[in-house]
Amino acid sequence: MGRSLTASALATTLAVGLLALPAAPATADLGTAPREITVIPESPTTTPATETLVFAGRTGFLHRHNNKAAYLWTRYDDGETVVVEDLAGLATTALKPAGGDSIYTTAQVPARPAPGKVSVLRLSDETWQQWEVPAQYTMWGVYGQRMLVRKQSTDLELELRTFEEDGSSTTTPVTGIPAGATSAGLPRIGDELSVVIDYLAPQARAALLDLSTATVTTIPGASISQYWRLSGDTLGWLRTEGEYRLYSRAGVTSGTNTSYRTVTVPADSVLRSGVVDGGLVISRFTNSNEYFPAISVPTQDGAPRPTLLPKVAWGLSALIQAPDGAVLVVGGSDSRDWAVYRVTAEPGQPATAVPVLQVEDPVENAGLTYHQGLVRHVQTQVSPTTSENQYVVFSHPIAPDASITSEGAILPATVAPCSSGARCVRLVEGNRFGAAYLERAGKDVAYYLYDESSARQRTELPTTNGRIVDASGDYVLVRDGQTDIQYVLRVGSPTIVWSGPVRGTALTFNTLWTATGTPGQLTSVSLINNQSTRTVSIGAACVPTEVQANVRWLWWTCGPNGPTG
Repeated sequence: MGRSLTASALATTLAVGLLALPAAPATADLGTAPREITVIPESPTTTPATETLVFAGRTGFLHRHNNKAAYLWTRYDDGETVVVEDLAGLATTALKPAGGDSIYTTAQVPARPAPGKVSVLRLSDETWQQWEVPAQYTMWGVYGQRMLVRKQSTDLELELRTFEEDGSSTTTPVTGIPAGATSAGLPRIGDELSVVIDYLAPQARAALLDLSTATVTTIPGASISQYWRLSGDTLGWLRTEGEYRLYSRAGVTSGTNTSYRTVTVPADSVLRSGVVDGGLVISRFTNSNEYFPAISVPTQDGAPRPTLLPKVAWGLSALIQAPDGAVLVVGGSDSRDWAVYRVTAEPGQPATAVPVLQVEDPVENAGLTYHQGLVRHVQTQVSPTTSENQYVVFSHPIAPDASITSEGAILPATVAPCSSGARCVRLVEGNRFGAAYLERAGKDVAYYLYDESSARQRTELPTTNGRIVDASGDYVLVRDGQTDIQYVLRVGSPTIVWSGPVRGTALTFNTLWTATGTPGQLTSVSLINNQSTRTVSIGAACVPTEVQANVRWLWWTCGPNGPTG
């Protein structure tokens, strides 16, 4: 009563009409020529692919796809992506930004062991440098070609070591720190131009270290904070919960402009915030696995705060600061436009988001059924957490039907493929509980799918490596994969209602139609009492290998090259 198409027979256009068949004793009305009813587009995956942003550089960014260990470097200008082989085996927490396109690590790089040295990688050309930390000094960070070090056993005596490509270096003392000042912790932010230094003198202070002059300038009105943003000409300090003060980097460095603009943002968006020229980009962050939008926050009081992206991916790495007054965000509307976006803004202008990398995995057609005005479409997707293949069923009513959800139903990992080695699933319609499909997890079990949340009914099958052939309101017809036997079972019960040799067989309501051992015959069996009720002649001297039935018509074929009627 309900059959399915395999992946090799799929199409995205549904048509009506029948192909002309060889003459038979009784023929159905062939109707008009096939005509298009609807075109079903690719469905969005149930969960978008995952892109973990590790570092945003000046010409590209470092990231990981789904749960894979490989580090990838993608250029902003042309989207070219390469695998950074030398970073294999390093945790993301071991990689620190060094400004420009560079990162550094104090961990041992398996591909380039250098005990006791700091390893610096310029990602744009995959060039390594490995620097010694001078004795009696503590390394406070790498910023471009400079290492900031603190002399041990002192209050707060800092030096800059500037390295050449050949590994040689020059030393410059840092000036401008008040005498007697003590450390308030390692720098929290910096790039190849500037570093924010916290100190106590004796009050808590924050200062901006200009790396070109090795001079520290106090940031007026700023104090110690774990939340700083630095990009382009904007220096952002989170004064209190939800209140940013935005300074001009050049103005603070030169002393010509030490004023600031105050911008208030929701407290739960602080962890996912970045500065752009002219304001902020924010997205709320909670532990509820909800999607929140990316919002542009201008500095002007009362200015609109437009939505840049309707959804931002989960996690803190989905929105990170980039150089040159930019922010990188992973998000979109759904999987069809999910991407890494680069957000920029001009002073006084709204921010804009431009995709620089589509975040996606391949999807394929994997099954199709049509039953009583409802198309069920099976589509493959890749699990972001396991990178394994998944099958998802989407329902498409031909006529509008509010009771049919558009959400996809993920089938279990143990679902049986339609054929060994193939990426497809056989769905069989006709059962009142939904489309039947087969799982193999130690034993064959039939389940029935109605919508994205249902697979409540199950039928344990007597088969091994079996196949669901047909279904009707209360019954399912299955074929054993190792013996020449097929069975009919009532849904939800392991009791065998009927069994027989593998021949053309079909279900319609409480009736089974099957080929007999006599060529040219089909017989009907009542599944209520397991008694034969009628035998018909097909008008051909062959034993049908496939039969389909409804309340009025029987269709049969004798093999791929035999007669059909």
